[in-house]
Amino acid sequence: MPDPSLHIYWDTNIFVAYLNNERSAYGAYIDHIGQYLDEAKEGKCVIYTSSITIAEIPERRIINSNYGDFVNFLGDYEGLIVQIGADPSIMQIAAQIKNIIYEKSGGKREV
Repeated sequence: MPDPSLHIYWDTNIFVAYLNNERSAYGAYIDHIGQYLDEAKEGKCVIYTSSITIAEIPERRIINSNYGDFVNFLGDYEGLIVQIGADPSIMQIAAQIKNIIYEKSGGKREV
């Protein structure tokens, strides 16, 4: 596999939107997600996700997919979607990021 120049991190919501084909909410972004998956197969990018994502996408959350469940989906992309283990140091950084209050349109919102 060639060294890809693009490294992408996807959280749970991206996988759920794609697997459920949520076009009414995300429109053409669903096609973009599929394009990234194709590019991963071509060795142009690597997609990363947390191993926690597996627990966040039980079978009941996948209501409109040909893959069956998320683990089956990951199996089809083995080596192309890299799972990052949630060790304590990563979880501490995640907690710090989660603690940040973001400003949006003049109002504050928590993540």
